Amino acid sequence: MAYTPSGDTTFGVSTPIHNGTVFKYNWEVISAPFSSTKGSENRTARNEIIAQRRKIAGINADTLHDVNGEQGQPGEGRAYSRRMGFIYLERKSLNQAGVNYQYKRTEPVELGDIAVFEIYLNDQAWTDHVAEQETGFGGSEVNLADLKNAADGWRQRASDLLTIGSRWVCGAVSWMVVARADRQDETHVTMECVAILGDKRLGIAGYATVREALGATKALERAAQA
Repeated sequence: MAYTPSGDTTFGVSTPIHNGTVFKYNWEVISAPFSSTKGSENRTARNEIIAQRRKIAGINADTLHDVNGEQGQPGEGRAYSRRMGFIYLERKSLNQAGVNYQYKRTEPVELGDIAVFEIYLNDQAWTDHVAEQETGFGGSEVNLADLKNAADGWRQRASDLLTIGSRWVCGAVSWMVVARADRQDETHVTMECVAILGDKRLGIAGYATVREALGATKALERAAQA
């Protein structure tokens, strides 16, 4: 796993936990031969191949053929949410009100500041995305069952590790878990900044990055436009 000074990818030392880290499927080229995908008689097969390509590469891979021949499978992989990450920061050191952040950002922190790490347990956004036509896989056999199963493991592991009193290093900042709130749709883990070892910044995933099916994709698009 990658480590960055701001801790926006993973945090921890020997047992890192995902902090808004995107998930991408292993790249696989889904072929779309003319003989089996062109024409009204091949509509079902064509839609299935488009859904398979979209799952891996996103909507940029929807075009199977262009006027000059075959269209390749572009993209760098569709970025899905891993359903966990920091979403809230309260700058107690500056007497500032806490902020729920929507998308990824990096914020300076000081001793005594409070951050909330969310483990999101509601998978309805993934279910809705699978059924949706414009960017999802509606009308095909493609689904995200494999991603959900993997996410169940990531979330359970994070929940087991983030116990009250445990300490975690995010970048060069040490945090201690001081409270937990376990609800039906999410677990909120409250941490307090207890030591600064160097670069005093925290990478915040943001609640949209964590909760939305393609929140990670939107976060990457926003970063590219910044």
